Amino acid sequence: MTAAIGDLQVESGEALPLWKLPLGENELVVTAKDKAGHATKKTAAFTDTTSFEDVKALLTAFQSAGTVTAGPRNVLFAQLDQAAKQAGMGKKDNAIKALERFVGFAGDAKRVTDKAAGDALIRDAKALIERLRG
Repeated sequence: MTAAIGDLQVESGEALPLWKLPLGENELVVTAKDKAGHATKKTAAFTDTTSFEDVKALLTAFQSAGTVTAGPRNVLFAQLDQAAKQAGMGKKDNAIKALERFVGFAGDAKRVTDKAAGDALIRDAKALIERLRG
């Protein structure tokens, strides 16, 4: 049996970090073959989204992995918390400014040492900005 989401191969029983997938529509394709060589393919479409809570969870996971250290993580959390607070009060422009600062910090290789992690944080923050802009 094989499974793939886009170009990403998924092994049976393996956990798939969803942050590695693009935001938006995705499709899981599973192909199974029986002993006679007959193949069956099934697909399932799903949407990968993000939220302030998702980005907070990513930051925590990246700190645990050592790609974001405590100091930079705190700076990133402060901007993210400020953005969430401002968005909750309906102050979209202020929330966007805080998210833009977050993007700048996340793009600094001294703060986020793993490029894939930094790119995921930036991607998610930009998605939040677009959502706020409507």
